[in-house]
Amino acid sequence: MRSPDVLINDSLGVVLTELIQVYKPIHILEIGSAEGHGSTKVITEAIKGTDCNLYCIEMDKVRFDHLRAKMQPLSNVFPYHAASIDVDGMMERDYIEKFKSAHPDHTLWKVMTMAEIYLWYDNSVRQIPSMEIKNGIDHIKNLHGIEFFDMVFIDGSPFTGYSELKSVYGADLIVLDDTMDIKCYDAFRFLLNDPGYTLIERDDSYRTGYAVFKNNERP
Repeated sequence: MRSPDVLINDSLGVVLTELIQVYKPIHILEIGSAEGHGSTKVITEAIKGTDCNLYCIEMDKVRFDHLRAKMQPLSNVFPYHAASIDVDGMMERDYIEKFKSAHPDHTLWKVMTMAEIYLWYDNSVRQIPSMEIKNGIDHIKNLHGIEFFDMVFIDGSPFTGYSELKSVYGADLIVLDDTMDIKCYDAFRFLLNDPGYTLIERDDSYRTGYAVFKNNERP
């Protein structure tokens, strides 16, 4: 059975490690770090002994507490309990039904009912306004003086992927998880048609897909 986490030796884990080794990013943003067992672990292993800083965003408080405890010994990892973007950046509620109509055979509808998905959505709408940090991406940029991240991994809420892309646009490397899912479906297609970015990695068969895009204006 495939692990729910990104692993160091699986397809996406290998790609993340190689990107860090080849491009040597200084500022990496990870959106959706959960408890730090998956892609966060892959990235922290890859940046050991480097000048790279990893900024982690996790919205769920229980997951964040585990993440913070796990990352506490690492001086170059900065976890933030935050929403990635403010509530006005969430997709419209009716887009969920439109996505289902366009993709009726998607696995999402087999593992969750529409009522469960809408409950998830509505809970996010209620939770974000109560967060101390409502726009984690801009908060991290301002706090650390970052105009453009060197590398971004988008794997957060299923309802915010496209807005997250707009908030990090200009980054050297953009890694999208769940490119065949509602989370990053639009973000993926936007970058495919964007002359400013080049697709350098893609695997549609890895869970619900991932892709890596490189900014054409960066070396």
